[in-house]
Amino acid sequence: MLRLARAGNVRKSQFMYGVSLSYARLQGYLGLLLEIGAVEEKSGYYNLTEKGRKMLHVMEELREVLFDAPPFPHILSRGEPKKH
Repeated sequence: MLRLARAGNVRKSQFMYGVSLSYARLQGYLGLLLEIGAVEEKSGYYNLTEKGRKMLHVMEELREVLFDAPPFPHILSRGEPKKH
């Protein structure tokens, strides 16, 4: 969701289809991201905040260290990361 929000001006439907979430799950995750200040909402559009950018950067670096893989080649792969 953070990667999608980085593009800017994202609507709820774009999140739902972009990361394959039900509306109920989206509401929960989006609520959390808003609460911690990772995204902000203006007129129904969501954008990544500076805090969200920092979070995404740390997550991508952690993924690269843990799995020796490029940062999120797809939004989020299903299941376990592939072993090299």
